[in-house]
Amino acid sequence: MALLKITKASGTQVNLPDPSMINWEEIEVLGSGTGTNQVGDGFKDVVNHKISLQVGWPALTQTNISTILNAITDTYFDITYIDPKNGTVTKTFGVESKSVPMLFIKNNTAYWSGLSIIF
Repeated sequence: MALLKITKASGTQVNLPDPSMINWEEIEVLGSGTGTNQVGDGFKDVVNHKISLQVGWPALTQTNISTILNAITDTYFDITYIDPKNGTVTKTFGVESKSVPMLFIKNNTAYWSGLSIIF
C-alpha cells in the first residue's frame, strides 16, 4: 500500500513514491470570540480543526519528482493517508508550500536533493 495516494479533481488516482517523513499536525481554527477577559481568564471560540501534513522525500530522480509535482497541480485534491487518530482516511487538501533544495548529477543521472511539501 502506498503511504500517500492523490485523487485529482478529474478522478485520476496517483500513488506517490513513499516519503521518508510525514509530520501530522492538527490546527485549531479560532473564531472572533477568542481572547482574555479583564481578570486574566482565557477563553477561545474553536470553530474548526484542520489537519496539516508536512511531507518530505530524500533524493528523487527527475521521473519521481515530476510524478509528485504533476499530481498536485489542482487547487484542491484528495489525499488518502494513515491518520494517527483515525487510521486510513481520505481528506481534501491544497498545497501550502513546496521546496526542492537543489539538483545534482550522479553517474549521469539527475537527482533532486529532496522535496518538502506542506499540505
